[in-house]
Amino acid sequence: MLSALYYLLLVLLCTLFMILSALALVVCYPFDRGRRTVHELSRILVRIFFFLPPFWRQRVIGRELIDRKKRYVIVINHNTVIDIPALYYIPLNFRWVSKREVFKTPFFGQFLLLHGDICIDRGHAAEALEQLEKVDFARGFGGDFSRGHALEGR
Repeated sequence: MLSALYYLLLVLLCTLFMILSALALVVCYPFDRGRRTVHELSRILVRIFFFLPPFWRQRVIGRELIDRKKRYVIVINHNTVIDIPALYYIPLNFRWVSKREVFKTPFFGQFLLLHGDICIDRGHAAEALEQLEKVDFARGFGGDFSRGHALEGR
């Protein structure tokens, strides 16, 4: 029963934060093209997500080693669904590169769109590589949920 309440609360929180993120994108976009406000809202949501369950306590080690003036490429091959939101503890405004199917996932896909994340079609490697070459990496760049798959034809 408790886990059902948690999931219901999580759905409500995600809905609320999606609406807030969409509003923030519309209002702030003229002076926040890097979508930092939307990213910060996601960071707040993740902190709530980890705070609510009584036995989910996290400790971030090495966050102070991140130089916000440098650019990073973060590549993960996540093992659990927790690995993805945990990256929002990194103090960077990043973008995900993710397969097209993930963009169709309820809530998560909409957040990816609001963030301005990069959607690739793994079935068309040449087009995916071409799309990555067009990315303005100065905006911030994030992880790859590749699950061990590589772009073929490289």
